[in-house]
Amino acid sequence: MTQQTKKLLSTFIALCMVLSMMPVSVWATNEATEEALACTVEDCSGTYVNGFCSECDSCQAAELNSENYYEIGNAGQLYWFAEQVNGGNNTIYGKLTKDIVINTVLDDSAKSWTPIGNNSINYSGIFDGEGHTVSGLYFSDSTGTYVGLFGHADSSSEIKNVGLINSYISAQDCVGGIVGMSGGSVTNCYSTATVIGSNEFIGGVVGYVEAKGIATDCYNTGSVSGKNDVGGVVGKCQSNATITGCYSKGTVTASGSYVAGVVGYANTYASIKSCYNTGNVTASGTYVGGVAGYTYNYMTIENCYNTGAINGSANSVGGVVGYTYSSTVIKGCYNTGTVVGKIAYVGGIVGYIYKATIDTCYNTADITGGNNVGGIFGYAKTNTISDCYSIGTIKGTNSSTGYVGSIGGRDEYNGSTISNCWYISGTATDSSGTVQLSLGPATVGTAGDADRDCFTALTAKQFASGMVAWGLNGNSSEG
Repeated sequence: MTQQTKKLLSTFIALCMVLSMMPVSVWATNEATEEALACTVEDCSGTYVNGFCSECDSCQAAELNSENYYEIGNAGQLYWFAEQVNGGNNTIYGKLTKDIVINTVLDDSAKSWTPIGNNSINYSGIFDGEGHTVSGLYFSDSTGTYVGLFGHADSSSEIKNVGLINSYISAQDCVGGIVGMSGGSVTNCYSTATVIGSNEFIGGVVGYVEAKGIATDCYNTGSVSGKNDVGGVVGKCQSNATITGCYSKGTVTASGSYVAGVVGYANTYASIKSCYNTGNVTASGTYVGGVAGYTYNYMTIENCYNTGAINGSANSVGGVVGYTYSSTVIKGCYNTGTVVGKIAYVGGIVGYIYKATIDTCYNTADITGGNNVGGIFGYAKTNTISDCYSIGTIKGTNSSTGYVGSIGGRDEYNGSTISNCWYISGTATDSSGTVQLSLGPATVGTAGDADRDCFTALTAKQFASGMVAWGLNGNSSEG
């Protein structure tokens, strides 16, 4: 036997010894994996590739774990889960065990998605993404309703810890990246998808939040577009809904009204807290805001802010809220994004406010509008406004109507209770270039009404010295 042959024999014996010492379970696991890849459809000899059969295109079933969750580890199992829910088994629980990739190309050649749950069979279970993502989801149907990763989830549902990335959704109504309509809770979810709706209730995360629905710690960075009720996070939320800790960094575009960076339309007793928008918002209609477009009846908007550029082609445009009515409280909010409204009721915090409250808010951005333009509010009637300041440049562009002021464009009949508001003198001008004071006069080119005692005009140097902070704390200083 040659020396080379002896070396080869020694190597072979050593390899056999190593293999013999490997646990039996390793081989069992590998064998089980191979068996699982074989299609389970009778008389089909195909195998599952990413959860889809290579021959019959059936979906691989998800496995039920000891906690009663179906474990979803590939695209086919996600489609299988949707089939189960839409077939009537709508209370089942699901859990992602891996990041899911459905398509790598998002066009008409992509595999189309059918949302989990619809308006006839709502999803009522718990779905936990476990921090994983779904990528390459594709839906394109101009007549589609209740569309997203989930279509319609009811008040018993919980959707949490899942991200939607590199995806495209285009439908008609109730369209959202994560869920089209939700009455339950959506928590710690996000979307980077392109979301398009041809009509109403379009949101980056949720299209429509039903009464008492909840969206918490969710965000959107994708582009969102629609007609009415369009929001970077939520298109519309109904009574007693709560939107907390949510934000949007994506662009929002609408051809209609009720449009905002966070929530397009918010209804009675709903609350929006600790939310913000940094994306640009553009709308052709009315009620456009950085955080909320339209709020109505006993709403709370607290500790929210906007830094994006807000542009509305009609009335009621605001850095934080476009329009608010009836006992809404806006507190601890601010705006640093430019606001442009082409017609009327344009404000750094609120465009149009009626029978509501603004407390401890400020604006530092430039505000431009046709008339009724102000650093804090554009138009006010019977409100309580306190402890606010504006240092942005305020400009009215309508040559026939005035109402331009550093704090407010117009307080109807001087009917609001206003206290301790501050501004930099000389920052507001009407279309003729005439400098205005805290509240604007009705006639372009006039010197403006005398300031009320509740307003304090400072120089830029005084603002820089911190005098306004001293004043807002209830003190005074000469600077």
